[in-house]
Amino acid sequence: MSAATRSVDRPAFLSPRVLLRAGGALLILAVAAHILHSLVGFAGSSTDGLFAQWVFPGVELVAGAGCLLRVALVREDRVAWFAIGIGIVSLATGGVLWSLMYASDATPPSPSLPDAFFLFFYPCSYAGIVLLMRSHLARHRAAVWLDGIGLALATAAVVTAIVLPPIIEAGTGNTGALITSVALACGDVMLLSLVVAALTISQGRLGASWWLLAGGFVVNSVTDVAYLRLIATGDYVRGTVLDSGWLISATLIAFAAWQRPRPPAEHVDEDRAIFAPLAAAAATLALSAYGIVGVLTPVAAALTVATLLTVMVRLAITLAENRTMLVHSQEEATTDALSGLGNRRLLMPDLERAVESEGATLVLFDLDGFKIYNDSFGHPAGDALLQRLSRRLKEAGDAHGGTVYRMGGDEFCLLLPATGAAAEPAIDAGLEALAETGEGFAIAASHGTVVLPEEASDARAAMRLADQRLYSRKGGRRSSPYGQTKAALLQVMQEADRDLGDHGYGVAALATATARRLGMDAEEVDEVGRAAELHDIGKIAIPADTLRKPAPLTMEEWRLMHEHTLIGERILSAASALAPVGRIVRATHERWDGGGYPDGIVGEDIPLGARVIGVCDAFDAMTGGRPYRGPVDCGAAIEELRRCAGTQFDPRVVGAFISAFSELEQPWRESRRAAIPVAR
Repeated sequence: MSAATRSVDRPAFLSPRVLLRAGGALLILAVAAHILHSLVGFAGSSTDGLFAQWVFPGVELVAGAGCLLRVALVREDRVAWFAIGIGIVSLATGGVLWSLMYASDATPPSPSLPDAFFLFFYPCSYAGIVLLMRSHLARHRAAVWLDGIGLALATAAVVTAIVLPPIIEAGTGNTGALITSVALACGDVMLLSLVVAALTISQGRLGASWWLLAGGFVVNSVTDVAYLRLIATGDYVRGTVLDSGWLISATLIAFAAWQRPRPPAEHVDEDRAIFAPLAAAAATLALSAYGIVGVLTPVAAALTVATLLTVMVRLAITLAENRTMLVHSQEEATTDALSGLGNRRLLMPDLERAVESEGATLVLFDLDGFKIYNDSFGHPAGDALLQRLSRRLKEAGDAHGGTVYRMGGDEFCLLLPATGAAAEPAIDAGLEALAETGEGFAIAASHGTVVLPEEASDARAAMRLADQRLYSRKGGRRSSPYGQTKAALLQVMQEADRDLGDHGYGVAALATATARRLGMDAEEVDEVGRAAELHDIGKIAIPADTLRKPAPLTMEEWRLMHEHTLIGERILSAASALAPVGRIVRATHERWDGGGYPDGIVGEDIPLGARVIGVCDAFDAMTGGRPYRGPVDCGAAIEELRRCAGTQFDPRVVGAFISAFSELEQPWRESRRAAIPVAR
């Protein structure tokens, strides 16, 4: 045995630890001697009385004292172990009284005083088990407790069916003996059932203390059941190895008292949990079959019916839980976690139904300025802003009979059951709901609308058209401070070198389409487009002779060229709204393998927007030509991108660019007004 004990002034040989070890060794030796004496006559037949009258009750007294010593020294579960200890002492007292009063009586009375002490063991044990279950079993859902109850009832039904018939048959002539035997049998049935319930609910994860305790009670009950059957048939012989079962039981319980308990296990293994109702159902099936060919007592039959009802209730609860989980999972799958609005998965079937209706309007909103707000105030503040705007947009949608969805990021949808002029108030209300200003920030929204089914034949076509109109409107906005600043910088580039402006427009067309193909959200796509338009802004500080030099550049000229991304970042950072764009511009000439400039960063450390612009910039430059060579065709340029994927360029970005180019080739060509050689 092992336990933490209090330190007090006493002789070393009287310390609790020494007493516990001595008591444990004494119990093991006494039980072993009793088993050997029963099996092989250890110590001779002259010691029969010694083992029956002294060793037998002595073991139970020491075991009970061990439990009570734990009560004195350990605060945890003190009441539970007091009840169990008193129960074992009661067994020992009954044994002593039996030896003193009826050891030589051939026909002892029944019931008798010792029987009262034997029976008192059961309520003490029940109280101890229930208190320990309350302390060490976590609060599980009802289905788990039903598993324990169902298997406990099944255990009671099986044991009752086996034990009661011979007891009842043998005791028909002696009512007192019959009542006593039935009471003992019922006590054992309840004890086994409680143990089974505890182990089932915990799924056997209660630690060594519970396993020893359960083993002790099970051994006691099995020994009692065997004893009662032998008594009923007149075959019981005192002093056999069967009697050792009671000593083993008491010893196991005493050892259980001094094990460190395991914390409650709150997680339920669903794969293991299914075995309890299956086992209970199998037991009822077996008992029902037994009742057909044999005699099933009314008690066993009632317990069988109770078990079956419990399994049925468990099944009903499981079905209800599964249905609730299914509904919950469906809601989670179609609901945006941050805003509580429906998501794209909910929108698409609603949109398909709208296409088939007599008339509806799809409005796609995208926030302007949210990326800057998020970068300036942090993601928690950004999430709080999105939640506020979502609530206001939903209120506006509800007021006009529409349904609001969040597409992810800062994109929202409004589906209205109206078209034309009837939809305009709802759209205006949506734009107003998505606008918010404060110190250092201004949030507004761009939008694209599609009339259904007039302008789109299916949901995907409607979304594509709304997306195109949104970006067209977003790109056309020039009234904001950002729009005015960007327009001024683009005009500066155009005035300094028209080629720089044309090149920026071409790269922007390529970059925004590639960013969408990569799955970047609307704000990120917009930011990539801004950075692409302005990625060469730093070259206005490079002498024109260097930019258009037809011969190879000198080392000093290359050093100056490598400064243009840093110059561009400094120019753009002067306007706070363009600071995030400046960070992307700084990294547009970094390489996937780390050989780029100005920082030599590698792979995923390069901002994704910069990687996109790097690929599109190279393609536009190759197809537009250089001062020292003419332009190449699109096919050759794409092959060059493939060749450099994994070294100069991000392979994933190259793949997205190539797959998107068939759709963006025409608008890209239109955006480039002339194929004049551009700067490096």
